[in-house]
Amino acid sequence: MNSSLHGRRASPHHRVPVEHRLFGVDTRALWPAAIVLGIGLVWSIGLPLVNDAVAWDDPIVAGDSIDMGDGVSFVPPVGWQLTDGVRVGEEPITGVTSNSSAQVSSGGAQIDATGGTFTGDANALMDQVTSNLSADTGGFTVTGSRGTLVTDSGLVGVSEPFTSTDGDGLVATFILPETVVSAPSAESDAAPAAADDSTSSRAITFTVNTAAGQYAANAADIDATLRSLTAGGSR
Repeated sequence: MNSSLHGRRASPHHRVPVEHRLFGVDTRALWPAAIVLGIGLVWSIGLPLVNDAVAWDDPIVAGDSIDMGDGVSFVPPVGWQLTDGVRVGEEPITGVTSNSSAQVSSGGAQIDATGGTFTGDANALMDQVTSNLSADTGGFTVTGSRGTLVTDSGLVGVSEPFTSTDGDGLVATFILPETVVSAPSAESDAAPAAADDSTSSRAITFTVNTAAGQYAANAADIDATLRSLTAGGSR
């Protein structure tokens, strides 16, 4: 007697219950993908929108001064926002280097301070700065004569007004009393070593930018900020 096996043959494909089907697709598989997509949207769209919506809030208060390294500092206007830089007394353990930068802003006005070293006087530094701005800033045009700027501590620099497609501005450059001596460069095929050590001095450049027509409204604060620059024992 031949025997035979009877029973339900297993289906090669598992049939999705009708309550879990949508246009023939298993909706249960869609949820993990939707969750991943949602997380991606939060990171790519949601968080930037939140960041943009949160206003910067680090106002300058009376007594604040900004550390530019090695005893150099300036005093921003009270109420302006510190958007870059370190207050005197809040320096990190590593300190503030002499080539540090700082930025304060208020509405349509912004003051950037940049430290570094330069071989030459304040006029030569101004020539270099305005040349760079002319190349990098749309519509950059010097609009007035270069003038001498003396700070409250006795530092002597120069300033020059300009306009650009972004508005009106001013550049001020200072060469500080402190002298930095750099070692002679190593000899190479491209440039043989110099016979003498090259010397350079600490330099500070202020670049002021305001929206069109807003410079006059901020002129007093800008002037006071530039004149507040001090270099330790320069007084």
